[in-house]
Amino acid sequence: MKNLKKVAMTLCSLIVFISPLANADVITTNTFRIECESVEYTEEICQLPGSAIEIKRKKTYSDWPCREHLEWGWRPGGDVLSAYNGCRGRFEVTLNYPITIQNFQCSSQSNGYNSCLIPGGSNYGLNPVVWVYDRHSNANCKKGINWGVDGSNLWVNNGCRATFSTVN
Repeated sequence: MKNLKKVAMTLCSLIVFISPLANADVITTNTFRIECESVEYTEEICQLPGSAIEIKRKKTYSDWPCREHLEWGWRPGGDVLSAYNGCRGRFEVTLNYPITIQNFQCSSQSNGYNSCLIPGGSNYGLNPVVWVYDRHSNANCKKGINWGVDGSNLWVNNGCRATFSTVN
């Protein structure tokens, strides 16, 4: 019975912890996930929507390990995550305050150009903060190469299909 209670308590804790990371339309949380990819060994700077107090690598997409300080890094209190030396992965970011995040999908069909309205994008002027929440394509989604922000719109091209997140 003690073991059953312990398992139940662990599952409840796990569900409460993971639930803000679920693919919801709008969530308020201080922990979220972001995908950051170094393509062709170049450094990729992934903008965060606030000051990070903790970042953990949760999944690696590259064929070799993504080790903190060797293939990816960040500075406590900083608002960027860097991936380099070919590291491609999913990271869990904890900020020092809660934010409201809205997820939305945008897809390049048949490797063509597509433009999607950023939810609430017109509220942020020319530079809404947007990041890849979950990539759905085999093609890399690299900001400035096959996805980007143009005013209150997000554009995708060359096969990038993903769920994106923005601060609402």
